[in-house]
Amino acid sequence: MAKRRSRVLELTKRGAAVEFRALVDELKFLLDMFPHLRDSYDPDELPVKFILKRDSSRSKTKAARRRKPRRPS
Repeated sequence: MAKRRSRVLELTKRGAAVEFRALVDELKFLLDMFPHLRDSYDPDELPVKFILKRDSSRSKTKAARRRKPRRPS
């Protein structure tokens, strides 16, 4: 049963990756068709909620990188 679950999980991940690539390709296509959309907003003019969320995720990744490896006891 575990083998079947891992296979389903693998297929689900692959399907999600394909969907994500399709969305990225569509976004690239739209930006090629409408190049003025790329510069239509300023990232600093986003609502405060979005800016806080964006910056909090950046600080978490930096904190994770700074961790020192544990010394064996």
